[in-house]
Amino acid sequence: QGADIESRYGVESASDCSQQCEAHAACFAFTYVKSERACWLKAEGYVSKSNPNTISGAINASLAATRRLNVWNASDEVDEMYEEEPAEGDEFD
Repeated sequence: QGADIESRYGVESASDCSQQCEAHAACFAFTYVKSERACWLKAEGYVSKSNPNTISGAINASLAATRRLNVWNASDEVDEMYEEEPAEGDEFD
């Protein structure tokens, strides 16, 4: 429950849902709803809840670590952009 990135319908299995999560750069976990054949992709901060109609899982730890590192690196790049001095001739209102 929570931390939903997006939902996908017509997914055949929890295994397919897991693969879709691994292929999505922001996905850390998934919940497959059997009765709806729906796959909910989750960001970090998800909370797992027991339900006989769902199968939930998370990506493997090394992929999760890589994704966290990519987020930190992207954040550092944005910070660096704002720290740069304006080029000569740049005007700001």
